[in-house]
This record gives sequence, structure tokens and C-alpha cells, in this order.
Amino acid sequence: MYYLIYKQELQAFCITDTAVHQCEKYGMSPNIRLLKSSYEVMSLPQPDKDAPTVAFLLGRIKGYYTADFNCVYALSKTGLNIRFITYAQPNYQISSCQGLVLFGWDYALPEKYYDEVRENIPEYPGIRSRAYVLCVREALKRHIPILGIGAGAQIVAGELGVKISRDIDKLSKGKICHKSDKLNAHCVDIVPETFFSKLMSDQSQLWVNSNHSSAVIIPPKKIAEKIGLNFYAFAPDGVPEAWGNEEKKILCIQWHPEEYTLHKDEKMQRIFGWLADTACAH
Repeated sequence: MYYLIYKQELQAFCITDTAVHQCEKYGMSPNIRLLKSSYEVMSLPQPDKDAPTVAFLLGRIKGYYTADFNCVYALSKTGLNIRFITYAQPNYQISSCQGLVLFGWDYALPEKYYDEVRENIPEYPGIRSRAYVLCVREALKRHIPILGIGAGAQIVAGELGVKISRDIDKLSKGKICHKSDKLNAHCVDIVPETFFSKLMSDQSQLWVNSNHSSAVIIPPKKIAEKIGLNFYAFAPDGVPEAWGNEEKKILCIQWHPEEYTLHKDEKMQRIFGWLADTACAH
């Protein structure tokens, strides 16, 4: 068993590249968890050992595999156990998990997802991108719930056959700035009488943060029906902000609801509660 250590200067739970690579060079995949002291840092109780385990694909920065504090906190509030996934054999690592969460910030997506594909570009722009794809494919194959956040949401859409625009201004036409440091950057309109509107207590609008330069393109109705993708929320400029499929146990959120958790926003926390409830039912 390997454990993440909280590093204040990174505002993240971390494990060194060296520790991970020492394990992986012998053909093993590290089983990475949180220490009791990590829950004490978050002022949260440890989850019950029989609670479902969800897979959390780690980020990477300054010689560490990392999991941002807010992300871990939002998940841990649900009472889920978390297994943190590295980039070697990620599909094997999630094989014992009952759910998958994909957080995403700035990293390149596979070239084939984009509406304008460039030539002579590798299939995967990096090992992290490849790991995301393998995790999604394994989760879809096993029919375990998937929660995609930010770029993680776009990866899920791309794997389902939806195209992505690199240039959000082309879709937005400058009506909204989607790159903002504000907690409440713009509102989103929630489609009524959908699974997501019920999750949000039939609220018609939400204020959300926004920090993305690419966006999912709404597919033609026949294609959307064929792949079973429903759109749940839109920015005022028409850019999709939430999508998924209740029956397929998929929920994708373009904004970052974990940023609201420390502000005790219970509606945003329901997004993570959905993952916990669906993993319990798996």
C-alpha cells in the first residue's frame, strides 16, 4: 500500500514520481490511498471500510503525482473510499473500483476528438491523456459510474463520439468570457425535467466558475440519440456545460463544482453525492 502526503505549498495530496516508478519498474501498479492524517487535515472522518471505492486519476506537478485538496475534500465528504490512479496500466488499477472520477485542468486531449484535426500529431499528446482514455474505456466496459469534471468531462464526450472545438470563441462568438478567475463567472441554464435538474432540486439556473478554452460541440440530434448523450445545462451563449446519461451512469460537468465545496454549497456537493449513491448501487 502507498499513501499520499499533504503538501501545503501545493495545496494537494502528493506522492513522489520516484516512489511510483520504483513500484512500476517491477511490473506492479501501486495501490495508493489516503492516510488517517489526511482525513484529519480535512477535518473529516475516515470512510467505512465497506464503502464503495472510486478511482481518482492523479495529476502531475513538480516531481509529484497530485490530487488537489478541494477535489479530494469534495469526494471524501461523501464517505467514499478513494484509490488514486497513476498512468501505467490505469485500466487494471480501476478494475476493483465501483466508480471513476476524472478531474481535469490544462492538458491536451487526443487529436481525434477535435472538429479540426491536425496532421502528423501523435494519437495521444502525453501519458496522462492516454491514461484518461484507458480509464474511460474500462469504466464504460464495466458499466461503472463516471463523473467527468472540466477536461475530464470533455474526454468522456470525446470517447462517446462527440467533437470538441479548440476555439471556444468560435462557439461563443465573444458573448461570454469562459476563462475567468471568478468563483461565479457566469450562470448556466438547466434544462428542465432532466435527471440533472432533479439533482439540482429543479433549480433553473446556477452560477458557476469557468476556466476553459475549448468546448464540446452539440452533435446533430440523430447522433446524440445514437450515442445516448443528453445535454443538461448551457451557458447563455449556448456552450454546453453539463451532459451525460442517467442509465449509462455518466455525468459530465464543464465547470469545477469542487471549488464550491469549501463554501458549503450543498447543491454543488450533490454532484459528488450522485457518484457515491450510484457507486453504492453498482
